[in-house]
Amino acid sequence: MMRVTFLGSGSGGNCTLVSYGATSILVDCGFSAREVTSRLRALGEDPDRVRAIFVTHEHSDHSRGLRVFAKRTGVPLMASDGTARAVNAEAHGPIEHERLRAGEPLRIGELMITPFSVSHDAREPLGFVFAALDGTRLGYASDTGVMSAEAAEAMADCDHIALEANHDLDMLASGPYPFFLKRRISSDIGHLSNGASADALEQLASDRLKQVFAIHISRTNNTPARAAAALRGRLTSIGLDVPVTAVGQDTGLCFPDRQAPLF
Repeated sequence: MMRVTFLGSGSGGNCTLVSYGATSILVDCGFSAREVTSRLRALGEDPDRVRAIFVTHEHSDHSRGLRVFAKRTGVPLMASDGTARAVNAEAHGPIEHERLRAGEPLRIGELMITPFSVSHDAREPLGFVFAALDGTRLGYASDTGVMSAEAAEAMADCDHIALEANHDLDMLASGPYPFFLKRRISSDIGHLSNGASADALEQLASDRLKQVFAIHISRTNNTPARAAAALRGRLTSIGLDVPVTAVGQDTGLCFPDRQAPLF
């Protein structure tokens, strides 16, 4: 059975563990290496079982602990060349990475991973589809301003979907952020609003869909309840009764097992 463990998701840090059988893979490492290790252990996961880190993009809330965690564990970093160059530019010396190209799947142990391009203001950002040997598919799209045709095609027919629902448009408009930042967030290379995420989910949903996770929810411009309600309501409107879980910044979530206490 595929297992998905969210260590936290939001502008303060993002890190997710995807596991099947003896294979465990991190998606991003947006907390310090120490914090990632602590959160993994708090959720009953062994940091030494991680086989690789797949990096969506270079922004610090996704890459903060990459270098140290990879060095301590000896696991490879899997990233696009653009992401690796951007991380290198902000770090002290180059990082070694194995190149990912959109549309080119690769296997790590018992998981097949297919990267796809997303629309975000980063060098060469990616989303991922994880396919297990039993046929279970997880689509993972974090920071993206739109759901492109390429991304929608890659994430079609997934059993589980982790999809950004970053902001509520009204909360963003009336909130404290300066205009330039509001414009960036709501742009096609920014983040998905609740409504845009619901539109994307309607595109992606199929009869095999079993679970949806709302991720990268803004603390300032959204609430978990609003994000989950938008996605759940859209699924209901198209005749699908699928659970939607909002993933928090400071609460671990293990699927299919349990939600953990605050770290």
